[in-house]
Amino acid sequence: MSNQLFALILSGRNYHEVLNRAAQMSLADQELAAKEVRDDEIAEIATYIVTACQTIGVQQTLIFGGLLHLFALVVQPEGRRELFDNMLEDLGVSRTQAFRCRAAWNCFGAEFLQDTSLHRFFSAESLKILSEERTPEEARDAAVELAQKGERITMKRARALQKKYGIEPVSNVPSPARTISSRSASRRWQFAGAAVRIQLTPTSATGLPDVPAMVSDLEAAIMELKSVSATPRLA
Repeated sequence: MSNQLFALILSGRNYHEVLNRAAQMSLADQELAAKEVRDDEIAEIATYIVTACQTIGVQQTLIFGGLLHLFALVVQPEGRRELFDNMLEDLGVSRTQAFRCRAAWNCFGAEFLQDTSLHRFFSAESLKILSEERTPEEARDAAVELAQKGERITMKRARALQKKYGIEPVSNVPSPARTISSRSASRRWQFAGAAVRIQLTPTSATGLPDVPAMVSDLEAAIMELKSVSATPRLA
């Protein structure tokens, strides 16, 4: 009787039904059901869970991106822009993630709505990586073609496609004016350009984030800057 929980997974039932069954069982019954799973069934259960989680993540990313894109259009006129920040605060979403989701919607939304089978072959993060402005369009097309053949597009695969189709590796981007303090208390990254000086301070006290994460944040900032009016308000 208890093994019916995992039998639902093995039969490919919807995750809502699986979780509903689990919620109705005690922890002891769930553990008993887990003990009844054969070794040769574990891989199939893992595939089911990966597929379900990736599908949910991609759908959430595109929903957030599409709806926030529409709201951004509404508040675009002067005097309304703070409403977008209020929206993000209500949702508990950072500005960086909001713009990454919007980019994913703009790059993949229409295609993924037409072909929902693509959802299960991407992770939400791989979708965001491929939606970065620096990603060649050929890399996005190649990712979709691979997914249509049943291949998973992981974060590693997404970055490999970026590199394959001409993106410059972030570690090789020349920045002579850049300074990174070595294990200093502030651990800040600075860049002096022709018009502005940029200084990044990690949001976490654990230290400087990895370079890809910093690049993603900077690209989100660039997208936001491009979305404001032609007259900069940097004072």
